[in-house]
Amino acid sequence: MRASALLLAAAATFAFSCSKPSPPTFTPVSATATQLTKDGIGLSVVLNATNPNAIALSAQGVTAHVVLDKTIDLGTITTTQAISLPANGTTPVTVPLSVQWTSITALLQVASSPGDVPYAVDGTVTMGGTLLNVAVPFHIEGTVTHDQIVSSAAHAIPGLPLLKH
Repeated sequence: MRASALLLAAAATFAFSCSKPSPPTFTPVSATATQLTKDGIGLSVVLNATNPNAIALSAQGVTAHVVLDKTIDLGTITTTQAISLPANGTTPVTVPLSVQWTSITALLQVASSPGDVPYAVDGTVTMGGTLLNVAVPFHIEGTVTHDQIVSSAAHAIPGLPLLKH
């Protein structure tokens, strides 16, 4: 009887220790335009990463699709920034993104905008290792201010009349 109880306790311990980890969550905090040049736009995306598990998790990188002004598709980029998520906690994660213009027309559209330009970033954070991983999604929106556009684009394309204050 005692051996059966010990066997049952060992089986229960093994079952609980091998339980599947819960997926982390990524909550958008902010997205800030860090630069606007003739080559592309730089963004700094901040996410709160919550790991509800008793063990630390790691991420391999971030894939993000960036759209400006709801119509200017800048495509998808992937970073290989390693991210460590401590056990049972929330950690702010900053991901720098640098997206190149798909054409000079896209830059001119943004530069000729009379006001702020909204952007949206849809992405995933790849959690796990090379053999076993899962993509955890996030979405964040922000704006590039008109002042940022004018200042940056004036340096990128000097002499354009549409960029003068």
